Amino acid sequence: MLNRLHTIISILVILSFVLVLTSCAPSAAPTIPAQKATVTVNIGALLDLSGPTATSTQPGVDGIRDFINYENQKGGLDWSGGKVIIKLNEVDNRYDPSISMPAYDKMVAQGYPIILTHQSADNLALKGKAKNDQVVLVTLSPTPGALTPPGWVFANYIDHASAFCAFCNWAKATWKGSGTPKIASLTWDTAYGKAHMCALDYPKQIGLEYVGTEYTPMMPQDVSPQVTRLKEAGADYVWTQAVIISTYLKDMKRLGFQGKLVTGLNTGLIEWIPTVTPEVMAGTMHVSGLIDMAAADPNGPFMKKFNEVTTTLNVKRPHSTFYPNGASAAILVQKAIVSALNTVGDIKKLNGKACYDALVNMKNVDSLGITDKFTFSETQRRGSMSIQVVQAQPDGSIKLIADWTKAPDALEKYPDCAK
Repeated sequence: MLNRLHTIISILVILSFVLVLTSCAPSAAPTIPAQKATVTVNIGALLDLSGPTATSTQPGVDGIRDFINYENQKGGLDWSGGKVIIKLNEVDNRYDPSISMPAYDKMVAQGYPIILTHQSADNLALKGKAKNDQVVLVTLSPTPGALTPPGWVFANYIDHASAFCAFCNWAKATWKGSGTPKIASLTWDTAYGKAHMCALDYPKQIGLEYVGTEYTPMMPQDVSPQVTRLKEAGADYVWTQAVIISTYLKDMKRLGFQGKLVTGLNTGLIEWIPTVTPEVMAGTMHVSGLIDMAAADPNGPFMKKFNEVTTTLNVKRPHSTFYPNGASAAILVQKAIVSALNTVGDIKKLNGKACYDALVNMKNVDSLGITDKFTFSETQRRGSMSIQVVQAQPDGSIKLIADWTKAPDALEKYPDCAK
């Protein structure tokens, strides 16, 4: 009995000693999570900052800058490896492709994965080079020939030719006059000015009349001869791709032209009312693949974000047509870069091909309601294929008269659109 008691006591003493040693042992060092870094991605932008379209397109430039600077000021965009700052490197091309070409080459040499553009001539000239160089072009001007066959040029909204076809459908469906509507063009003799003309057969195919095309200089002083001929032809709707329209409107009013000027995509109305008065502007229409700030819901997602961005940056931006275009292009670039970084996992592996793959695989992208929801694919370079129609009112306001309406695909219907 004593031996058994002695054994038990010995075991308890040994266990106590082990417990003391264990409690005195140093604890394991805490695991420190890997610190996430902030990386910087340089992108390029070929913009007209002092040339013939600079005044009208400046709001688009502001939209790009504001939405990029806003995220940078907050510390950057989130990605799986930390934060990313996007640095915008601009070149003033003064609407001159001879300036854009060497500037593009320099950006490629510096390794920029994405370059923003907003001129049809640049898009057409750079389409092949961008594919060879594997650099993504995100354009604020969806030129048909640059978007098909699908390559490395991406637009976040509908092309000019398809928008023209959609308007023809709307004109036919809403026409209340005698006979059928007569459609014409008054525009620039440039790639941008003629961006819809590959689809001029469409009005005839749906039973409308196309009664003529008139060209003007980019900054015309007088368009009386052109307006007179359109008046004699009985044009009801005159489509224009011109960005500067004040002379058009004044001469139409002076000569008693009864038809309506219809501006395509990037040429809105709100900017021109002060230059021609609400009376002269009244009745003019704007067809857009982007939200029109003058007719937008002030409590909608984009207008709320616009107020937040401008307040944070302490800048004042007037409501304009082109600002949402720049803002949505910035959003698209941001989404592409974040998606590409998350896929490759390393800033050193980020390149144009990674951004291209990210864009091609984007589905149902919501740009705060700036466009109808859109999707890219291996064969589609226009995210949205919908338009809105707004019209200037006698009191100087802009009214939405047709909400998002799907358009026929002119680039599929007319192979010449790809030329």
